[in-house]
Amino acid sequence: MLAFIFALIASLLILWLVELLVVHNLLTVSPQDLQRETLYVGFLTALCTIIGFFGVFVSVEWGQRNDNRTVINLTYQIIETWGSPEISAATIWLYSDYFDNKENEIDLVDNSSQTSSDQLASVGRAEESAHDKRTSLFRYTRDVSNRNKRQMLKHLLNSVEKIAIAYNEEHVDRRLIKKFFGSVFIGLAYDLGCYIKDLQSLKGSEKAYCEFMSLANSWTLERNKEQQRGTL
Repeated sequence: MLAFIFALIASLLILWLVELLVVHNLLTVSPQDLQRETLYVGFLTALCTIIGFFGVFVSVEWGQRNDNRTVINLTYQIIETWGSPEISAATIWLYSDYFDNKENEIDLVDNSSQTSSDQLASVGRAEESAHDKRTSLFRYTRDVSNRNKRQMLKHLLNSVEKIAIAYNEEHVDRRLIKKFFGSVFIGLAYDLGCYIKDLQSLKGSEKAYCEFMSLANSWTLERNKEQQRGTL
C-alpha cells in the first residue's frame, strides 16, 4: 500500500513538472516554432504519463505479491503451531482421558448372542454417556482439583478462536485453513459446544469463543448440505 502511494505521488510530481515545462515552452517559443514545440511537449507529456502509470502498476503488483507471501507464511505458521505440545496435551486429555473412547466402545466382535434391540440399546447407552460427559465438562473443570484441565481447554479454545478471527478477517489463506481445520473445528464445536455455552452464561463471558463457534457452525452446515446432495 505504501509503495502504491509513493508511486502515485512520484507520478503526480512528474506530471506537474511536465506541465511547468509546457507552460514555459509555450510562453518562450517563437510563433514559427510553436507547432513543432507543441508536438514535442505533447509527446513528452504522454511518455511521462505512461511511465507514471507503469510505475504505479508495478508497485501495486509488487505490493500484492508481498501481501500474498505474508498471508501464506502466516497460514503455515498457524498450521505448524497446531502441533505444539500444549495443543497436543489438551486434545489427548480431552479425547483419550475425559471422553475415554474405550469406555464407550461397543463390542460387536461376538454379536451372535445379541439381538438387534440389544445392540441398539448399547448404542443408545454409549451415546447417552458421551452426551452426559459433554454437558458435564464445564462442571468438571470448575472443580479446584481440575484447574490444570481448565487451563488446557482454555489454551485449546484460545488457539481456535485466534484461527477463526484470522480466517474471518482474511489475514490467512482461507482455502488452506478450511482444508486443514474444517474437520477439527466441526468436531471441537460438537464436543465443546455445551462447555462454551456454559462458559458464555458467566457474566463478562457472553462473547467467549463466538468467532470459533460461528465459523464451525457455518462449516457444519456446508458439510451437511454436501452430504445431502451426495445422497440424492
